[in-house]
Amino acid sequence: MPSILVVDDYQSERFIMADPLIKEGYDVSQAVDGQDGLKKLKEKSFDMVITDLKMPKMNGIELLREAKRLHPHIVVILITAYGTLDEAVEAMKEGAYDFIKKPIDPDELKIKVKKALEQLRMIDEREYFKEEIKGYLGEMVGQSKPMRQIQESISTIAKSDVPVLIRGENGVGKELVARAIHEQSSRKGPFVAVALSAIPETLIESELFGHEKGAFTGASFRRIGRFELASSGSLFLDEIGEISPSLQIKLLRVLQEKEFQRIGGTVTLKTEARIIAATNQDLEERIREGRFREDLYYRLNVFPIYVLPLRERKEDIPLLARHFIKKYSLRLGKEIEDISDEAIRLLCDYDWPGNIRELENIIQRAIITSKGDVITSEGISLGGVKVKKEASSFEEAVEGIISDFDFNREDLPLWEQIMSALAVRMVERCGEKAKAAQMLGISKPTLYHWLRKAQIEL
Repeated sequence: MPSILVVDDYQSERFIMADPLIKEGYDVSQAVDGQDGLKKLKEKSFDMVITDLKMPKMNGIELLREAKRLHPHIVVILITAYGTLDEAVEAMKEGAYDFIKKPIDPDELKIKVKKALEQLRMIDEREYFKEEIKGYLGEMVGQSKPMRQIQESISTIAKSDVPVLIRGENGVGKELVARAIHEQSSRKGPFVAVALSAIPETLIESELFGHEKGAFTGASFRRIGRFELASSGSLFLDEIGEISPSLQIKLLRVLQEKEFQRIGGTVTLKTEARIIAATNQDLEERIREGRFREDLYYRLNVFPIYVLPLRERKEDIPLLARHFIKKYSLRLGKEIEDISDEAIRLLCDYDWPGNIRELENIIQRAIITSKGDVITSEGISLGGVKVKKEASSFEEAVEGIISDFDFNREDLPLWEQIMSALAVRMVERCGEKAKAAQMLGISKPTLYHWLRKAQIEL
């Protein structure tokens, strides 16, 4: 439950404020004056402060200023028996939520506290949503038949509330599809994304369902979980195939019952969050292996959408490349107007193991290094290999990469031979795959892709 600090230099007044709030289930602490209140604010985090205005040592306005300095989103309600209009105006300017006159009506206090905490929750949601959309890559781009089919599927399913399962390789844009579904829906709440594979197993449950203060070691304050944040919006669960069997059971219950409890809590909370899950795993195979629950699979797979890898819809590459040029030129302080036909052909000949994410990174690098207003093939660096415009220079570059590497895969296109040779040589040089991937500016899965092409055991 929310934590509240009550500050008053009279014990009887503290009791009048604290008692009805404790009976409502709030976690209430008390301070005997402003300085004691400030000490407690430095020791722990509170959701709200209710403080008397007139106190010795430090008055309510001074405590309000310090509370806002320490915790900018904290809600502060001031109490006084001598309230004047000037004091009220000053308190509001300093960030007070409300101003209540004594004698205190317990019912009025409870109503104001409830409304203030609801405002705090809305602030939390807005701030969270701001952080989430910072990573938003932009609207979906593509006119290939597969992309048109996906756009039709999005329009069909957006107005419904049924779960959606988006499948496809890493980097194909599964989160973009999920966001498009949310944006075309009538849902008023936020789009909340959770990268399940990026969260330690011990923290996933807290991340999804939230926890109460004291629920476990280190839980010094209440945390709102993702299901609660997305209650009237959409919850995107990325890499759903990676979660443990125990969490699968809990997630199945939420999907069935539409309710959950915070860790350490006793109150059952309802959720109307629309579930959109995504995976790059073969869930059917994982079910056969006993690693994924079949009943959860059917709960999630009500409306499946498969996003093809970029190598299977290369007609979208010119549109995507120009989209990223337009998006990043201004941000990077460059005036890039277009990309040459030769550079487009180069991009279309590439296999794109990293899919759209890899294309986006390559276009950003090309923008940074471009010396004119058009990106040419000289500025295209695929997997760390910068291509020369002249054929002779290109051949020399190829020869330099694979000259001292025993690599005989003439069945592969030239670009795949280059990338595979480069991946092997970088691993040999760095001694470890993670560092090699970092040096090449690619992900570990992309590095593994090229090593497999070179028939290197992983």
